[in-house]
Amino acid sequence: MRSSSKLAAALLAVAALAAAAQGKPPRPSYRLPRGWQLKTDDKNGTYFSNGESSILLRRADARRAAKLAPELYGGKASPSGASIEVSTFSVSGAPAKRLIRRYERSHGGERRGVESVYEEIILIPALKKGATWTIDYQAPLGSFETAPSDLGDWKAFLKSFKPS
Repeated sequence: MRSSSKLAAALLAVAALAAAAQGKPPRPSYRLPRGWQLKTDDKNGTYFSNGESSILLRRADARRAAKLAPELYGGKASPSGASIEVSTFSVSGAPAKRLIRRYERSHGGERRGVESVYEEIILIPALKKGATWTIDYQAPLGSFETAPSDLGDWKAFLKSFKPS
């Protein structure tokens, strides 16, 4: 490892330790696409929406991450009947796992009916051993075979995401 890389890694580690010492978990950096808004930011995660689709960003240990996306850990698909695709790729140079699910979800109450849903769950290992960034994107589909209308926004968000 080159000395500049070692220095950068050391500075990131010191920043993460300083944040942890102050009781604040390390935060990633990202650029929110135009038209998306922060809805909530609490201990359960950071939730963004554009009124139709959503992005949920969470920091989770490996056990919680396995519950969020069991298919990535050899578990059964949830929800049942989902079309599933698993792959690996890189987010800002960090190795990541991606799960793509397409499924139908039924609604009760005033919104009775069934809607097709496209979901991507991204798991990105963080600096701290055993911790993972989990990013969940959900969007309604016009039909099961189509792509979400804001898939470009999602890809731009992932491209801008820098884990802590």
